[in-house]
Amino acid sequence: MMMFLLLMMLFLSSFSSMMMIMMLISFTFIYVIKLYLFLDTFWYSYIVMMIVMSGVLVLFTYMASLSSNESIDFNKSLLFLFLSLMLYNEENMMEEVMETHSVSIWDQKLMNLNIMILIFLLITMFMVVKLSNFNFGSLRI
Repeated sequence: MMMFLLLMMLFLSSFSSMMMIMMLISFTFIYVIKLYLFLDTFWYSYIVMMIVMSGVLVLFTYMASLSSNESIDFNKSLLFLFLSLMLYNEENMMEEVMETHSVSIWDQKLMNLNIMILIFLLITMFMVVKLSNFNFGSLRI
């Protein structure tokens, strides 16, 4: 859960659209891995990955066409924080959750993951609206 929150902070602190897409892809992979560990089956996590990544790739191509010459600004402290997050291991926190083998996505054990992905999708929608200025670019009205 802490990894999701810190990754969300990294996502909100970057103003480059390509950096946001990279964070979104890494968030999706972390979510799918956690779902696999919770459910002990790879089919549901595979389907979720295919659906979410197809939406992310559509978003990626759209943002790449809007900002083709924009450079990616790397903040070294944020990059260090992201790399340390990738090394953070939460397996000992998940031992009690892995005892259940429920396949329902609304199970009580998966509710934290579901709420986190819903909040993440809401913030992603706000960031896309913020990045797409209605007076400039291909979104002119």
